[in-house]
Amino acid sequence: MDTSDWLFTDEALQQATAAVVARHRAQRLAGRDVHDATCSIGTELAALRRTAGFVLGSDIDDVRLAMARHNLGADIALCRADALHPVSRDTVVVLDPARRAGGRRRFDPTAYLPPLDAVAEVYRDRATVVKCAPGIDFDAVRRLGFDGEVEVVSAGGAVREACLWSPPLAEPGVRRRASLLDRGAAPDEVLTDADPDDCRGGPPGRWIVDPDGAVVRAGLVRQYGARHGLWQLDPDIAYLTGDRLPTGVRGFEIIDQLPLREKALRQALSGLDCGALEILVRGVDVDPDALRRRLRPSGRTALAAVIVRMGAGSGSRAVVFICRSSTTGAADSDR
Repeated sequence: MDTSDWLFTDEALQQATAAVVARHRAQRLAGRDVHDATCSIGTELAALRRTAGFVLGSDIDDVRLAMARHNLGADIALCRADALHPVSRDTVVVLDPARRAGGRRRFDPTAYLPPLDAVAEVYRDRATVVKCAPGIDFDAVRRLGFDGEVEVVSAGGAVREACLWSPPLAEPGVRRRASLLDRGAAPDEVLTDADPDDCRGGPPGRWIVDPDGAVVRAGLVRQYGARHGLWQLDPDIAYLTGDRLPTGVRGFEIIDQLPLREKALRQALSGLDCGALEILVRGVDVDPDALRRRLRPSGRTALAAVIVRMGAGSGSRAVVFICRSSTTGAADSDR
């Protein structure tokens, strides 16, 4: 899709759906009649017109609606309308409430424009797809009346959004989904809470894997591990481990393991000629930047320190794994 001559404002561009994400959503809506009730500058409509049976766009902002007309041409039906006053029937309604004002994010879903509680009430009996911030409280969303599927989408390794699919559009038996898109060497991947989750715990393998943020946010770490033959370092921590890496996925090859004591860690890193040091932390109160400054690595070898709390209660302990970072495919991860 050529967008070189598109019109937009800074705020509209910040909220605009990434093209790869819009295409993914359009594929899920293929063949349906769709009304984008917050169409803004038209990014969702541009993808939907390739897959949907019929497409209508509306927005309450005259300027954005004019830009959408310019961006999309004359083959898309557009009208001015308030999203809380429906102007369509028998269509799937796509809504993307504004989560920014004056360049600042709105974190309370009832402060979205339109507010999420009002959206839930107005469209209670309609098939809807509602785009939200990825950090939204899923339990709070369900308390507002959304009772379908929550999909967390990442693209290029970065979490982009959460999307609420009402029951008529949700896959039967699925409440949570993670969709991993545009990952370079790794193929797109979709996991759901209906997938097998028989992911055991066990001692560290050769590699540590930090799952894609969409997997973690959707609570599907066990499903990801089961699919890829990985196991959990700890049942309460999202890091996985194994002897092979999933295709194209970045991993951390374990060189050493020791208790988290700065003096011992500094000596170990010095012995490995550590220079550039990446620090990853889960379950431990450590500021990676402050720790890196105190460790003062000055060698020539790039390494990673994966810090994790293992065990529960009084038996828990902070452990650091010194690793080499690598992105590789399953076929060559055992070299």
